[in-house]
Amino acid sequence: MTTDVLLDCEMTSLLQPQLLSIGLVTLDGRECYAELDLASDFGKARLAETAWDVRDGVIKDKWGLFPEAICASEAAMGMRVGEWLLNVAASDDSGRIELMFDYPTDYELLVGALEECGLWPRVQAVTGIRNIANETGLGVTVWTREAAFRALRQRSMPLGRHHALADALALRSAWKAWTLYADRHWQFVRMQSIVGVERNDWVFEWIALPAPALGGRIPLDVLDQQDGLELVLDALHRVEGG
Repeated sequence: MTTDVLLDCEMTSLLQPQLLSIGLVTLDGRECYAELDLASDFGKARLAETAWDVRDGVIKDKWGLFPEAICASEAAMGMRVGEWLLNVAASDDSGRIELMFDYPTDYELLVGALEECGLWPRVQAVTGIRNIANETGLGVTVWTREAAFRALRQRSMPLGRHHALADALALRSAWKAWTLYADRHWQFVRMQSIVGVERNDWVFEWIALPAPALGGRIPLDVLDQQDGLELVLDALHRVEGG
């Protein structure tokens, strides 16, 4: 088994994309983020090429939340995330990672940053890739992704849609919901038996939100524990019982 890593990037525009930020998160919740210093000479030049809607919807109020993640150049961004990816791969028994994304340009921009800093050959040697757009674009996972965005606004450092780390975290929730539905369907069926089959949308939202009955933990993450299913089912019983 390899370690799955979910990826999202923010870019200057869809027509002529250039990298602005990178968000990465492992399936077990380890995070990495890098963003371009828009006050640097390199950053100023890139900002000048950024579409107005990206400035308003991506950069405004979303930049500078993580001072330690600010990088003066694309090469510096590549070095930051590349070293993190190599460390994640080294921590896995297989020595490999699976990079997952729902928009191929995100992957291409990441590769470009890794090439800029010279780490791409090393990262490429330990990395598989998978486009999960089909799986994470289905109705059941869309409900979970939207709920994940709501949960991210409740973090100690609130994050909103179109922040690369927020989008990567929401993609992680959507992918975990898909694997629950497709690969561990028996667990989902047991949840259905409590709330009713007509409430699938509610279940797929609930599993991505902090649950008071689980001490504020997110059910999707609790399910990964050895006794996670029973804890989640007990929490559902308590919710249904008022």
